[in-house]
Parts: sequence; structure tokens; C-alpha cells
Amino acid sequence: MNFHCMQCNAKIAAAYDWRGMTVTCPACSQQLVLEYGIGQAISDSGYAISFTDFCNLLAVDGWWQAAHPVVARMLHCAIEKLHNKFVLKQDDGALIPLEIAHLSIQSDPVKQREMYGVAMNLWR
Repeated sequence: MNFHCMQCNAKIAAAYDWRGMTVTCPACSQQLVLEYGIGQAISDSGYAISFTDFCNLLAVDGWWQAAHPVVARMLHCAIEKLHNKFVLKQDDGALIPLEIAHLSIQSDPVKQREMYGVAMNLWR
């Protein structure tokens, strides 16, 4: 899937499930959020869940109650509320960035499918 830098219009190739992530444009070094362009089609993603959808699963009331236990088990972490948002913490107190958590799940086919199943059960 291709995204475009809003500053220099450079084409940035990234997987569908990176939608919503902040990246640095390799052409102009501008920070940008990967978003679809007008009329852009979503490619076949199998069981992929976008970063934006992953964040929503962890934050939206009615969804996080189902998603938190699954993510905590998958990543061996605790999920705590901190300053009006949820954070993922390892046993030693280290924080797991949401981007890393998302990519860890999306890069493991078994975890990816399970997370997709949780999302689809909530979104039906």
C-alpha cells in the first residue's frame, strides 16, 4: 500500500496495518501520520488490523474490556491507565510503546489471527 507525504508528496510504501502510525518521510524528514488518500483502496490484508484500530481496541469503552486481557497475555504485560490513556507495562516497569506492541502482534500469524478474531467479535 502506498501513502503520500503531505509535505513533499513522496510515495511511502508501507503495509496496510501501519495505517495510523507516525513515521519520518525518507525524502523530506517531515513527521507524518500514515493515512489513506481520497479514493485509495484498501488491499487484501488477511487478518491484519491497522495501528489505529489496534489503539481503538485498547482505548474505546466496551472494546478495551475484551482486548486488554488478550493483549496482556500475548505480550506478557500489564495494561494500566496513566494520564487518561492506557499503557502497557512489563514486569520490571518498562513501558511497551503501542507501535511495538502492534507490530509484535501483527508479525506473529497466530497472535494476528487471534487479535483479528477479538476485533471482529466486537465490531459485528
